Amino acid sequence: MSGPGDDGAVVLERPRRVVVMGRGGKTSLARALGGRFDLDFLELDSIAWLSNWEPRDRAERTAITERWLDDHPEGWVIDGDTVDTSGAELTDRADTVVWLDLPFRTVFHRIVARTFRRVRSRTQVCGENYETWRTAVFSRNSLIYLHLLWLVDGRWMRGKRRLERLLDALREDQTGIRIRSAGQLNDFYEANGLTRPDN
Repeated sequence: MSGPGDDGAVVLERPRRVVVMGRGGKTSLARALGGRFDLDFLELDSIAWLSNWEPRDRAERTAITERWLDDHPEGWVIDGDTVDTSGAELTDRADTVVWLDLPFRTVFHRIVARTFRRVRSRTQVCGENYETWRTAVFSRNSLIYLHLLWLVDGRWMRGKRRLERLLDALREDQTGIRIRSAGQLNDFYEANGLTRPDN
Protein backbone atom coordinates (compact mmCIF):
# COMPACT_ATOMS: atom_id res chain seq x y z
CA MET A 1 0.00 0.00 0.00
CA SER A 2 1.19 3.54 -0.63
CA GLY A 3 -0.11 5.02 2.61
CA PRO A 4 0.00 5.88 5.42
CA GLY A 5 3.17 7.74 4.64
CA ASP A 6 2.22 11.21 3.56
CA ASP A 7 2.47 12.71 7.04
CA GLY A 8 6.03 11.44 7.46
CA ALA A 9 5.45 10.38 11.07
CA VAL A 10 4.52 6.73 10.57
CA VAL A 11 5.65 4.45 13.39
CA LEU A 12 7.15 1.29 11.93
CA GLU A 13 6.46 -2.02 13.61
CA ARG A 14 9.55 -4.17 13.21
CA PRO A 15 10.23 -4.00 9.49
CA ARG A 16 12.57 -6.72 8.18
CA ARG A 17 13.25 -5.78 4.55
CA VAL A 18 13.49 -2.04 3.94
CA VAL A 19 14.37 -0.01 0.83
CA VAL A 20 15.07 3.72 1.24
CA MET A 21 14.81 5.65 -2.05
CA GLY A 22 15.05 9.23 -3.19
CA ARG A 23 17.54 11.97 -2.36
CA GLY A 24 18.48 14.25 0.49
CA GLY A 25 19.44 11.95 3.37
CA LYS A 26 18.61 8.38 2.38
CA THR A 27 21.95 6.92 3.50
CA SER A 28 21.69 8.46 6.96
CA LEU A 29 18.08 7.32 7.27
CA ALA A 30 18.88 3.78 6.10
CA ARG A 31 21.74 3.51 8.58
CA ALA A 32 19.49 4.79 11.35
CA LEU A 33 16.77 2.25 10.50
CA GLY A 34 19.34 -0.54 10.42
CA GLY A 35 20.61 0.43 13.85
CA ARG A 36 17.13 0.82 15.33
CA PHE A 37 15.77 -2.50 14.05
CA ASP A 38 19.03 -4.50 14.12
CA LEU A 39 19.16 -4.95 10.35
CA ASP A 40 22.25 -5.20 8.17
CA PHE A 41 22.73 -2.28 5.81
CA LEU A 42 23.81 -2.08 2.17
CA GLU A 43 24.51 1.19 0.38
CA LEU A 44 24.09 0.59 -3.35
CA ASP A 45 26.50 3.42 -4.16
CA SER A 46 29.24 1.44 -2.41
CA ILE A 47 29.00 -1.29 -5.05
CA ALA A 48 28.18 0.99 -7.98
CA TRP A 49 31.72 2.34 -8.19
CA LEU A 50 35.14 0.79 -8.51
CA SER A 51 38.25 2.72 -7.44
CA ASN A 52 39.02 6.02 -9.20
CA TRP A 53 35.29 6.54 -9.81
CA GLU A 54 35.10 3.84 -12.46
CA PRO A 55 31.48 2.68 -12.76
CA ARG A 56 30.88 -1.01 -12.13
CA ASP A 57 29.08 -3.01 -14.80
CA ARG A 58 25.31 -3.10 -14.18
CA ALA A 59 25.10 -6.90 -14.40
CA GLU A 60 27.89 -7.21 -11.86
CA ARG A 61 26.17 -4.75 -9.52
CA THR A 62 22.97 -6.77 -9.74
CA ALA A 63 24.84 -10.02 -9.06
CA ILE A 64 26.54 -8.51 -5.98
CA THR A 65 23.20 -7.25 -4.69
CA GLU A 66 21.60 -10.65 -5.24
CA ARG A 67 24.37 -12.42 -3.32
CA TRP A 68 24.12 -9.92 -0.48
CA LEU A 69 20.36 -10.41 -0.23
CA ASP A 70 20.80 -14.20 -0.21
CA ASP A 71 23.36 -13.84 2.60
CA HIS A 72 20.91 -11.82 4.75
CA PRO A 73 17.64 -13.79 4.83
CA GLU A 74 16.93 -12.56 8.37
CA GLY A 75 16.43 -8.99 7.17
CA TRP A 76 18.11 -5.94 5.68
CA VAL A 77 18.01 -2.24 4.86
CA ILE A 78 19.13 -1.09 1.41
CA ASP A 79 19.75 2.53 0.50
CA GLY A 80 19.53 3.52 -3.13
CA ASP A 81 17.19 3.80 -6.03
CA THR A 82 16.08 0.41 -7.13
CA VAL A 83 17.90 -2.15 -9.23
CA ASP A 84 16.61 -5.26 -10.95
CA THR A 85 17.03 -8.46 -8.95
CA SER A 86 16.02 -11.69 -10.65
CA GLY A 87 14.04 -9.67 -13.17
CA ALA A 88 12.05 -7.78 -10.56
CA GLU A 89 12.39 -4.41 -8.87
CA LEU A 90 14.19 -4.46 -5.54
CA THR A 91 11.05 -2.96 -4.01
CA ASP A 92 9.24 -6.24 -4.78
CA ARG A 93 11.39 -7.95 -2.14
CA ALA A 94 10.80 -5.32 0.55
CA ASP A 95 8.13 -5.17 3.23
CA THR A 96 8.73 -1.43 3.72
CA VAL A 97 9.64 1.23 1.15
CA VAL A 98 10.55 4.75 2.26
CA TRP A 99 10.75 7.50 -0.35
CA LEU A 100 12.50 10.75 0.52
CA ASP A 101 10.61 13.05 -1.84
CA LEU A 102 12.17 16.28 -0.60
CA PRO A 103 11.99 19.53 -2.59
CA PHE A 104 14.81 20.15 -5.06
CA ARG A 105 16.08 23.18 -3.15
CA THR A 106 16.41 21.10 0.03
CA VAL A 107 18.18 18.26 -1.76
CA PHE A 108 20.50 20.59 -3.64
CA HIS A 109 21.47 22.50 -0.51
CA ARG A 110 22.25 19.24 1.29
CA ILE A 111 24.31 17.91 -1.61
CA VAL A 112 26.41 21.08 -1.79
CA ALA A 113 26.99 21.15 1.97
CA ARG A 114 27.77 17.41 2.12
CA THR A 115 30.12 17.56 -0.85
CA PHE A 116 32.16 20.43 0.54
CA ARG A 117 32.29 18.73 3.95
CA ARG A 118 33.55 15.49 2.38
CA VAL A 119 36.18 17.29 0.32
CA ARG A 120 37.53 19.08 3.39
CA SER A 121 37.51 15.98 5.61
CA ARG A 122 38.72 13.51 2.94
CA THR A 123 35.84 11.20 3.78
CA GLN A 124 35.83 7.90 1.89
CA VAL A 125 32.64 7.47 -0.13
CA CYS A 126 31.15 5.13 -2.74
CA GLY A 127 33.46 2.24 -2.01
CA GLU A 128 37.10 3.29 -2.04
CA ASN A 129 36.66 6.76 -3.54
CA TYR A 130 37.15 10.30 -2.28
CA GLU A 131 35.58 13.52 -3.43
CA THR A 132 38.02 16.23 -4.47
CA TRP A 133 37.51 19.79 -5.62
CA ARG A 134 38.04 18.53 -9.18
CA THR A 135 35.42 15.76 -8.97
CA ALA A 136 33.03 17.81 -6.84
CA VAL A 137 33.02 21.02 -8.85
CA PHE A 138 34.84 20.67 -12.17
CA SER A 139 33.82 17.20 -13.32
CA ARG A 140 30.85 16.44 -15.56
CA ASN A 141 30.05 13.67 -13.06
CA SER A 142 29.84 16.16 -10.19
CA LEU A 143 26.61 15.66 -8.25
CA ILE A 144 26.23 19.41 -8.03
CA TYR A 145 26.42 19.76 -11.82
CA LEU A 146 24.29 16.66 -12.46
CA HIS A 147 21.46 17.82 -10.21
CA LEU A 148 21.30 21.18 -11.95
CA LEU A 149 21.33 19.39 -15.31
CA TRP A 150 18.58 16.99 -14.20
CA LEU A 151 16.42 19.92 -13.11
CA VAL A 152 16.85 21.67 -16.46
CA ASP A 153 16.44 18.65 -18.76
CA GLY A 154 13.48 17.14 -16.90
CA ARG A 155 15.17 14.05 -15.43
CA TRP A 156 14.42 15.24 -11.91
CA MET A 157 10.68 15.16 -12.55
CA ARG A 158 10.85 11.93 -14.56
CA GLY A 159 12.68 10.29 -11.66
CA LYS A 160 10.02 11.50 -9.23
CA ARG A 161 7.26 10.09 -11.41
CA ARG A 162 9.06 6.72 -11.63
CA LEU A 163 9.39 6.48 -7.85
CA GLU A 164 5.77 7.55 -7.44
CA ARG A 165 4.69 4.70 -9.72
CA LEU A 166 6.80 2.24 -7.71
CA LEU A 167 5.22 3.38 -4.45
CA ASP A 168 1.71 3.26 -5.92
CA ALA A 169 2.33 -0.29 -7.17
CA LEU A 170 3.18 -1.75 -3.75
CA ARG A 171 1.16 -4.75 -2.62
CA GLU A 172 -1.32 -4.71 0.25
CA ASP A 173 1.21 -6.52 2.46
CA GLN A 174 3.79 -3.78 1.92
CA THR A 175 4.11 -0.40 3.62
CA GLY A 176 4.98 2.67 1.57
CA ILE A 177 6.07 5.90 3.22
CA ARG A 178 6.50 9.16 1.32
CA ILE A 179 8.35 11.92 3.16
CA ARG A 180 7.94 15.29 1.46
CA SER A 181 9.86 17.79 3.62
CA ALA A 182 12.74 18.16 6.04
CA GLY A 183 10.18 18.68 8.81
CA GLN A 184 8.42 15.40 8.02
CA LEU A 185 11.80 13.65 7.95
CA ASN A 186 12.60 15.01 11.41
CA ASP A 187 9.20 13.83 12.63
CA PHE A 188 9.84 10.37 11.20
CA TYR A 189 13.18 10.15 13.03
CA GLU A 190 11.55 11.18 16.28
CA ALA A 191 8.46 8.96 15.93
CA ASN A 192 10.62 5.87 15.36
CA GLY A 193 13.30 6.60 17.93
CA LEU A 194 15.99 6.92 15.26
CA THR A 195 19.44 8.38 15.86
CA ARG A 196 21.12 10.28 13.05
CA PRO A 197 24.47 8.64 12.30
CA ASP A 198 27.66 10.65 12.15
CA ASN A 199 28.43 11.35 8.48
